[in-house]
Amino acid sequence: MAFALAGPYESVDIGELRGQGVSQVLVNVMWRSVEPQRGVVDHSYLDFIANMIRGYRAAGLDVILDLGHYEAPNWLLAMPNARFRDQTGFTYTATPEPNLVFAVQYRPLAANFINTVFDALGTNFTAVRVGGGHWGELTYPSTTTNGHTDARYFAFDDAAAIANPVPAWKPGQPSPNGEALRFANWYLDSLTDYQNWQIDTVRQRYGGPTAGVFPSYGMRDGDIETAAASNLSGTTSVEINGEIQRGYDHARHVDAITDPKAAVWGTWGESDAAVNFLGGLARAKGVALMVENASPVTRTQLQQIVDRARRNRAVIYLAVRAADFACGCSGKATMGDLAAVAS
Repeated sequence: MAFALAGPYESVDIGELRGQGVSQVLVNVMWRSVEPQRGVVDHSYLDFIANMIRGYRAAGLDVILDLGHYEAPNWLLAMPNARFRDQTGFTYTATPEPNLVFAVQYRPLAANFINTVFDALGTNFTAVRVGGGHWGELTYPSTTTNGHTDARYFAFDDAAAIANPVPAWKPGQPSPNGEALRFANWYLDSLTDYQNWQIDTVRQRYGGPTAGVFPSYGMRDGDIETAAASNLSGTTSVEINGEIQRGYDHARHVDAITDPKAAVWGTWGESDAAVNFLGGLARAKGVALMVENASPVTRTQLQQIVDRARRNRAVIYLAVRAADFACGCSGKATMGDLAAVAS
């Protein structure tokens, strides 16, 4: 299993990382920075990223690319239906992720960004991460009130209405003809479609592992039926946790992957259940597993994450936030600890 590190990297000595067991680093490239105006590419930004990558490679490090189409430029977000809208009419604007799930007419613009990145940076990456939602994960937006997840389903913009199988129905209303279950399946299948579009688009230029980023614990068998039986009113456990609203049906999404070089990237390495579940899905599908930690970790937690990643045959462990490992503070695992578990 390869060990990788996520930035920012100002607090670490890049030249020493190989000796500390790290062989790869993560590089993020954001759409809003590449194309701040429609059709106008900021070549200075791409040159900066390219020079940074050359420096990493000169230090003997391979590079994982994180495609930042989940941070869209303002000119796109101002277009009709480019933002997600829920059943109450609330439009999500807290972060700049675009509605490429339902507003499929904008996907060619995102594809153009992806091609621009590959044109400028090449395709020599150990993996390319896709997800397209919040923090680059495969997810719908999420909103909370006083720590409670709201029963918001972000599929009520005008573009979504065209495909909605029950356009007159809203979550919480009675479902005499199975409207809730039909809506839920369509809602989750739409995210699966977005996943596969991302993988297919990257595959046109890149031949290596294309990793869908899967957050949290994920839904389990029977969750969707239980929630639908309550008309998606937000009262069931899986909705209180926000799993359905955010689209965390990992089994559905992974099962729909058709690309043998796709990969499953889990963001919650601290959770035995989450890693074991995603590992099982990846093995059943015959694709690679990659894992990262979600929060700062202690030395003991780091060892546990690495052990469970190895048990599940993960090919990459990403140590998230170099600054946490470099600070030597608050009981956090250090770069020395990382080197020890990597050996």
